[in-house]
Amino acid sequence: KDFAAAHQQRQAGFAARWRRWTAWAPAASPWLWKPAFGCALLLVGFGAGTWNEQRQSLHRIEAEFARVRAIEGTGEGTVQILFEEPRQRRIEGGLHEASIERALLAAVRRAEDPGLRGESVDLLRNRCNREDVRKVVLQTLEKDENPLVRLRALEALRPYAGQPEVQQTLGRLLLSDPDPRLRIQSINLLVDGTDEGMVGTLQQAIRNEQDEYIRAQCLQLLARLRASPGVF
Repeated sequence: KDFAAAHQQRQAGFAARWRRWTAWAPAASPWLWKPAFGCALLLVGFGAGTWNEQRQSLHRIEAEFARVRAIEGTGEGTVQILFEEPRQRRIEGGLHEASIERALLAAVRRAEDPGLRGESVDLLRNRCNREDVRKVVLQTLEKDENPLVRLRALEALRPYAGQPEVQQTLGRLLLSDPDPRLRIQSINLLVDGTDEGMVGTLQQAIRNEQDEYIRAQCLQLLARLRASPGVF
């Protein structure tokens, strides 16, 4: 808006100077108008180019420095998102709107506050039927440093536990997540439905896992798959 106001002010000043010039210039000197008209076009073009560059620069600044500061669901299918920019900006809309979805996905990936990341995952729960959204939540489940955010991502993916990419991520969590709650929830989801492709993962979990519940669930699942525990 500041750039737009400055641009309009420059245009108004130029128009006033042009009116003064046309009032002064002798009407009987057409040779004088040709270079003057050429200069006018040059100035207008330069001003328009400068405005476009400033507008593009503003968009780059917003894209680089925009940070989600707060997220609040209204309970009526809409959400309010407060951005921390050079100036604070609030947007509001339905969860199905592209701008809201992009903001939530950005918060899941980049928000410094784990509470915001977890809240964003919860709000995206019903959008996980989309592959691009599910991919971001899967990355959060596997890589977010906060175990509570990872748990919320796991809950969001529960309806999709039978999907191959979800199964593979659950298997990696079962073997490597440092939080036993994540490993327990992972094996619980795997027990609900998995295939022979997970046999090696389950056998490795039995060899390495210290938690007796997880070991018992792995043994149960291997028996269902008619595979040996692989422990001798």
